[in-house]
Amino acid sequence: MRVVVTGASGAVGRRLCKDLEFAGHDVTRLGRSTDEARRVLGTTYDVDDLRSHLAGADAVAHLAWRRTPSPRLSDFYPSLTATENLLEACTAEGVGRLVGASSISVYSGTPSWTEQTVPSPATAYGLSKLAGEGLLSLAAGPSLSTMSLRIGHVYTDDEVNSYGVNVFIERAGAGQPIVVTGDSARRRDMVYAADVCRAFQLALTSRAGPSVLNIGSGRPVSMGELAEAAADAFGGRSAVTRDDSPGDGAGSTGMDLEAAAESIGYRPEHDITTAMADIARRRSDRA
Repeated sequence: MRVVVTGASGAVGRRLCKDLEFAGHDVTRLGRSTDEARRVLGTTYDVDDLRSHLAGADAVAHLAWRRTPSPRLSDFYPSLTATENLLEACTAEGVGRLVGASSISVYSGTPSWTEQTVPSPATAYGLSKLAGEGLLSLAAGPSLSTMSLRIGHVYTDDEVNSYGVNVFIERAGAGQPIVVTGDSARRRDMVYAADVCRAFQLALTSRAGPSVLNIGSGRPVSMGELAEAAADAFGGRSAVTRDDSPGDGAGSTGMDLEAAAESIGYRPEHDITTAMADIARRRSDRA
């Protein structure tokens, strides 16, 4: 199967492309700019340019989306426009399947959330993702099937930013102390990138199923547990302490995965212990 992956320069996109190729698929990588080392082709995300890349494709994994904490929905309009253009190009080129990356951020309130939970985004990012789901549903028809995956909080081995889990991994790898701030007992649906990529592969090769599915870990964990798992995976050199003074206010999250198991056979294969061990191994292999 020939698969086009948008957002191929991102942390999940990079891994998904490799996993798809390992499974025997022909992969075309698209991003905002060309990256010859990673074989990413630059695209403007306008319809004509996308059509040139989609000719002959069987399926699309749509991961490209702006990541910003901006409270303004208008800051996400380019991502929505790119999605509209991509769907138009898929229809024009006869692409049969498109699977898009939505987010756990479409939910808020008390977990655990099912696909029947009424979405109530608490951020502009979450609202933009919900709008993206709507675009995919509107475009679905006899020749193009679509699915949106509501993905939990993703972590992986090669993403560097200020998100708590990535700070834990960086500090654990360097043997530095880790301080868990805010409510260390709040539980979050953290899902390892390898499981997300597996979900995409299952969804891309299945034309059946509902229009949205939850893709998470199946077991929300506390930030304290996550920090401890990172420290243990890197040899236990990092002392973990907790500062329960008020932090960023992020609440607990959690999704029910029964529908994903029934419709595409998705069940997470990693918990935080095995995932952190894999992260430590992959980082060691690159050293």
